[in-house]
Amino acid sequence: MVFLTIMDIDFGSGWHVIGFKPRQSYFNPRDQRSVSAAHEINVRAFMVVVLLMITSRIGRIGRGRQSRLELFLRCTKPFCTAKTALSTSKPEAEASDDYKPGFFSRNPAVTLGGIALGIGLYLYRNAHNKSKFAALQEPFTEDAVISPYEAWELRSKNNLTEATFTLLCEDIFRSFPTRKATVKELDQFTASKLAEVCPNGLQKAHHLERVLALIEKDASGKVDIDAFLVALSLAVKGAVEDRLRCIYKIATLADASLVTDNISERSSEDDPEEMSDIVSRSSVEKILGLLLLTSQIPSEKRVVQKDQANYFLKDYEVASPCALLQAAIQANEKQNDNPRLQSAESISFEEFSRLFRGKDICVWGECFSSTKKKMKN
Repeated sequence: MVFLTIMDIDFGSGWHVIGFKPRQSYFNPRDQRSVSAAHEINVRAFMVVVLLMITSRIGRIGRGRQSRLELFLRCTKPFCTAKTALSTSKPEAEASDDYKPGFFSRNPAVTLGGIALGIGLYLYRNAHNKSKFAALQEPFTEDAVISPYEAWELRSKNNLTEATFTLLCEDIFRSFPTRKATVKELDQFTASKLAEVCPNGLQKAHHLERVLALIEKDASGKVDIDAFLVALSLAVKGAVEDRLRCIYKIATLADASLVTDNISERSSEDDPEEMSDIVSRSSVEKILGLLLLTSQIPSEKRVVQKDQANYFLKDYEVASPCALLQAAIQANEKQNDNPRLQSAESISFEEFSRLFRGKDICVWGECFSSTKKKMKN
């Protein structure tokens, strides 16, 4: 009523309603009766329009509510969307009343129990495998005579480069053609050759002495010179590639001494590159065994999974040099599609470097991206 009153005042001011434009004569001030008649016609017409609009709106609201209710009742059934619910005919709707829930819907207790059982078995499997692995790994970690930090300290305190170490290796193989000597003899010979590089002897040598004590001796108290040199390589300063060349050089000289049986025939002025740059697989396995002995391979790489059909509960064993090398070769073939190494009797330096720096051997922990983990292992 307030709205109509406002409109009534507006009409008196000269406004007109939707589509009802009055004649000009209705608004003649000299004809009061014409003004009153026009005013009454406009008010009645406006009220009719408002009633029609309200009636139409109520009808739409009723139809909307009814359609929404039908849509809700149809969509309470599974696998139903609004589009399919609207397009579903009456026979199809009656047929959908025969829907039967699946096994998991009808047995929620079994479903939840199966999920809980699966999670429990997964956790038990991980705990079992981890304990088996740790039981073999921890002794190597605890019994290591030199830590990664001590090895780094030994390298950083001495100025023993790859070139100097290579010359030292050649001199030792030449001076001890039997490839056997006591640790004292090798120590004195090394000190005399490194007098210019290390005039005061090797710094932090007590780290190296613990490693040398692990080398196996024969009945006469002598050790293999290649084992001595592998232990001495811990003191070599330089990049990983340079230190790997030192290890590879030891294997090269060992192969050469086996072939010629007398490396002293080779002149000291000969170029080291003239010697064979390919070593036998057996020499690589021996070098790998010496690296394991001198704690230059991370302890977690020294434990491998046994070959067995049971993949649920795994079992582990201590890796042999042959098993480690074979695993590294298989991993290298998957990455490079090169099956040559499986049956190869010789290995080049490039192949040697890839194998020893890979994740299976990981010499000096070089496969670890984290410096903290590298120092830990």
